[in-house]
Amino acid sequence: MIRKNLVLKCLLVSTILLASMSGIASASDSISTTGLSINPNSVAAAAVEKKYVTGVTRKFAKDATIPATTLHEFYDSRGKWAGVLTRYDITESGDFYIAYYQGYVYLEN
Repeated sequence: MIRKNLVLKCLLVSTILLASMSGIASASDSISTTGLSINPNSVAAAAVEKKYVTGVTRKFAKDATIPATTLHEFYDSRGKWAGVLTRYDITESGDFYIAYYQGYVYLEN
């Protein structure tokens, strides 16, 4: 009796897994964005403008935790640039530390 229940449970789990896998396969034909489905062929590739920035500084108190990355954004005549920069150096300056960051920023249109 116990063996029969175990076999039935295994079959039920296998059926559920196979059903969910086929659902995943059929869903892979579209791109999910916030609950909407978009045909991949209708999505046009956009040109991405990026630039490398270095020497971006942040000041931190001596007892503060200095993050390894920081979000950086600025504006120029073309619009807003933003990106996540990585810390490459830390120097001590009086009562605080200065962290130096570098990385790519991207033009947001």
